[in-house]
Amino acid sequence: MPQLFVGTSGWAYPSWKPDFYPAKLAQKKFLSHYATQLNTVEVNFTFRQLVKETTIQNWIQETPAHFRLGIKAHQVITHIKRLKGTEDFVPRFLATIAPLASAGKLGPVLFQLPPNLKADPALLKDFLALLPRSLPAAFEFRHDSWFAEPTWEALKAHGAALCVAETEERTTPDVVTAAFAYYRYRKPNYTGEERKAMVTRIGEHLSAGRDVFAYFKHEETPEGALYAAELLRTAGQALEASLPPMEAEKPEGHAPKRSRISLGALTEIENALRNYDKEVLEAGRAGDGLTETTIKTYGKAEKFVDWLKYDFAPGGPPNGPGYMRPGIETPNIKRLAAKKSRVSLPALLEAEAALDEYIREVLHARRGERATNQLSDPAEYFVRWLKYEFAPGSRKSGRG
Repeated sequence: MPQLFVGTSGWAYPSWKPDFYPAKLAQKKFLSHYATQLNTVEVNFTFRQLVKETTIQNWIQETPAHFRLGIKAHQVITHIKRLKGTEDFVPRFLATIAPLASAGKLGPVLFQLPPNLKADPALLKDFLALLPRSLPAAFEFRHDSWFAEPTWEALKAHGAALCVAETEERTTPDVVTAAFAYYRYRKPNYTGEERKAMVTRIGEHLSAGRDVFAYFKHEETPEGALYAAELLRTAGQALEASLPPMEAEKPEGHAPKRSRISLGALTEIENALRNYDKEVLEAGRAGDGLTETTIKTYGKAEKFVDWLKYDFAPGGPPNGPGYMRPGIETPNIKRLAAKKSRVSLPALLEAEAALDEYIREVLHARRGERATNQLSDPAEYFVRWLKYEFAPGSRKSGRG
């Protein structure tokens, strides 16, 4: 299933307090907090320095499994050597970011060419031949002479993406040359209509099966980060609304065509559920041997959502602080705000709202013992319900 990744160019900006970062948050915790709000970042640090492995490992540890780090190629490649004679330096540079690829967290590598480098299709083809086919590469051209068919042909032949960069001075033609799309939104401000146009175009890419990476730039103010969070949320919701209704049951492993939450959030929740299941198993082996009591205590949906917020750990205290079970007629459910999350904040908020609806639906479905017992079903049933593959009151077994 295609995925949408939205973020900013860089994250270490104290000026984003308090609108994006909490006012008292230490700067060393910026990335881990950022990763609860957005699911990718474009790293500009690598443009000027060869990053140390200890730094890479810190980035890996401070971000969740679904997070992607886009990397800006070193200036030696793009600005000093200007793509010529880079046979020795390119492998050296790629070796520094190899741990990100091994961890499954490497986003596209952006090669941003200098404004005074004019089009040279032969140079571009020779340079592309140096890059591994497996490397997701994107190119930002800043001289208008590059905006021509020979450039598109060279990129397509290698599967490299054209970076669509939008500034006050220039907008790159929106041409598809790869299996993913790459956008850099650099204007100081965007109107509501402009942001709606972003959602529409991103939806076209996702519907065509292409992943999308989009980055905003605002170092001095938090607008870029706030725009990114809005785009991540609204684009996912728009894609969900555009999909046709799906049948009640699908064969195992079939990607859902419809979901009660955005498809981007659903992907994050499904990935998190797999990790949660592993923790439940480990807790069972270490504790009571994975008895029925363990499954009912650790496995139910509300515990899973508390686990997403680090409010509950299998094998820990039986009750987390983040959840209050509603009654059938309870109009509002009070929950403590998450201080951190194993998934992006938009995905967590969607999961929490869906859980409220799920519990009410269980209680309404059948007020007898059978429906009430389904509140203790493994979190798997909640995730299946998100995909319309389980209905409270039924007892269909197995994953959808």
